[in-house]
Amino acid sequence: MRLPSLKSIEAFDAAAKHLNFTRAGSELHISSAAVSQRVATLEDSLGFELFERHGPKLTLTDAGRACRPVLSRALSQMRDAVGSLQEVTRNPVLTIKASPSFAQKWLVPRLPRFYSHHPEIDLRVWSTTNTVQLQEGEPSLAIYYGIETRAGLADTLAVDFLFEERVFPVASPAYAEKKRLRTLADLRNATLLHDDTMRRMRVFPNWRRWCDAFDVRDINTRRGPRYVVSSIAMEAAVDGQGVGLGRGALVRDDIAAGRLSRLFPESYPLSFQYLFVYPMHFPQRRSFRLFRDWLLREAASHSNGHHA
Repeated sequence: MRLPSLKSIEAFDAAAKHLNFTRAGSELHISSAAVSQRVATLEDSLGFELFERHGPKLTLTDAGRACRPVLSRALSQMRDAVGSLQEVTRNPVLTIKASPSFAQKWLVPRLPRFYSHHPEIDLRVWSTTNTVQLQEGEPSLAIYYGIETRAGLADTLAVDFLFEERVFPVASPAYAEKKRLRTLADLRNATLLHDDTMRRMRVFPNWRRWCDAFDVRDINTRRGPRYVVSSIAMEAAVDGQGVGLGRGALVRDDIAAGRLSRLFPESYPLSFQYLFVYPMHFPQRRSFRLFRDWLLREAASHSNGHHA
């Protein structure tokens, strides 16, 4: 018996997921006509139809519904096997997607601890100012900011909770002393630094919302320089240019090093958390298991307020 081609099985798996040849083609980076042709080739090989076709809409036949989990599982096992072979024959590479500020202020400063134990593993940190997301079928990992839920996640993706986040005012020790920032009311004497990341992601409080939450009055929360990247706003605070709203993950190390001071005990809790998202088949890879274990230890250490 001649086995069906791998490309025809991939085409069927994508078409069964989307029930649309065009969207399946987008996922596989081929035309919808090519997907249709590969599915037809698979049907000819198997000797029965997998879909009922109604124009652009598709419906799985009984045979198609029976075949889908079997063929999807076979594809996943094939990817795992290829990944394992690649790790044997070359240095394993992991690609991690994260926001520029999180990568710069939290992830990258901690990576030397990972490399000291696993120098054979190459990490590629890929950052973007857009919302960090991981698409199904993507051979990478992601640390992103969201709600710990499976809503919106593909069935082939898994998620781990890292830690929660809070926002509070920070400034350089010299600036805090110069402006005599002892109480919340003293903020009226300070230059407020605005992180416009918080405008794009409405979960973050801006200065007006933060002041309203703690009943801080008579402060013009619209004035002051604005920055489109959180880490740049925090660098301005380190440089003594004003007071910024610091996110705990981004200012922890600067506070520990004495470059920034947390001015007041009040902090604004955020509903989102830092999450680690990855393809479900990745745990088969030794390099991934080592990185995930290390990352979860670092996250637990962060939550406990000390370094690993």
